[in-house]
Amino acid sequence: MPLSIPKTETLSEFEAAREDRFRDGIVLALKGRRMGATYLLGYTVEITLKCAFFRLWGYRDQVPIQVAHADDPRPLAVKDLGLAGTKEPLHNPFFWARLIIRVREELDQPLGVSLSSGLLSKAMNVAANWRVAMRYWRTRTTPRDFRGFVRDVMWFRTRYDELWR
Repeated sequence: MPLSIPKTETLSEFEAAREDRFRDGIVLALKGRRMGATYLLGYTVEITLKCAFFRLWGYRDQVPIQVAHADDPRPLAVKDLGLAGTKEPLHNPFFWARLIIRVREELDQPLGVSLSSGLLSKAMNVAANWRVAMRYWRTRTTPRDFRGFVRDVMWFRTRYDELWR
C-alpha cells in the first residue's frame, strides 16, 4: 500500500512533521547512530525556521502553504541577503535566520539584540554541521561535536515561539 501523502501542506503539518523528525532523530541518537540523528535533527531546525517564517508571513495552522512559497520565499530576494551564491539557500538555516530577522524588521517587530545574535550564531553552527546532502555520507560526527550540535538544535526548540510572536 502506498504512503498517504497529503495533497496540500499546512503549517500544522509542517510543525507535526518537525516533531516526528525530532523524535526519530532522538531514537537514532540513543542507538548511537549520530549521523542519521544529525541529519534528522538538523532538518528539524530547517523546519522550525520555515515555520517561523510562514507564521510571520501570516500563515495559520490549516491554511495550505503554496508549494511555490514553501520552496522559494524569494519575495524578499535571496540576493539581497548575500546568499545568492550558496548551493542550497532554501535548506540553509543561516539563510532562514537572516530572512526571519529581516521580516521582523520590515514588520517593525525586530527581535532583541540577544535573540538575534543567538539566532544567527546557532543557525551558523547548524549550517556548518548539517547539509541536505549528508544523507549520502557515512558517519563523520564525533560524540563531542554531536553533543554541541544537539545543544544548538535544542536552542531552536525552546525559542520557536519567540521567533515569530
